[in-house]
Amino acid sequence: MLTPEQWEQIGRQSQEIYTNLELEIIQEIAERIANVGYANTVALNDVLLLQEMGIAYEDVISLVAKHNNTSLNQIKDIFEEAGIKSLKYDDKIYKLAGLNPVSLKQSETMWQLLEATVLKTHNNLSNLTMTTANNAQTQFYNAINKAYMEISTGLKSYSQSIIDTIKEVSNQGAYITYPSGQHRSIESATRMNIVTGVNQTCGKLQLMRAKEMNWDLMELTAHAGARPSHAEWQGKIVSLSGQARILKLKRYRI
Repeated sequence: MLTPEQWEQIGRQSQEIYTNLELEIIQEIAERIANVGYANTVALNDVLLLQEMGIAYEDVISLVAKHNNTSLNQIKDIFEEAGIKSLKYDDKIYKLAGLNPVSLKQSETMWQLLEATVLKTHNNLSNLTMTTANNAQTQFYNAINKAYMEISTGLKSYSQSIIDTIKEVSNQGAYITYPSGQHRSIESATRMNIVTGVNQTCGKLQLMRAKEMNWDLMELTAHAGARPSHAEWQGKIVSLSGQARILKLKRYRI
């Protein structure tokens, strides 16, 4: 079991993984805006614009690939630390009962589960972050067209429009796109994927440990804000096998 403070720490660690990637993508877009702007103060140069869009796309792809290569170990560290802490809480109870649970790394099946989930989470995030390249192109194109309209109509001076446009892109931040079309910030998407993966993995590890120890009874955790369908189960003692009728416990089969 992980404490609320430990979950908060996992969230912070998750958000930090791609922080530099977002900053580098914004810098890339800003540089492309400046390149087009300085070379074209009067009319929109379509050839130059397309060139800069292509460069921006390739550069962002390279940035994402670089960060995806280094993120695997960071994700693995988060999962491993969470798995160890989660099992440590349960193992104290097993040891008090005279049992001798092995460490996470000594259990081949548990370690394989953790590594498989880490790889799955990393692949999901890698695919999602790659969508930032197309999004960066769109942000760049929209920013340049907005600046051109402001300058050509006299709404703003050249320098003021370029500065404001770059600030606006910075405020938007880099974002990913899900297959459904939904947009989400890189930090938010990373946190959601990792926290979900860690939660599911820790739950599976705890069940594997219980079966390994031939332990049938478990106490469910309780927390505020649970769904109505889940709330009725909170804090209950349940039987994994469903055989503990003699104790008049509510049956619960996995």
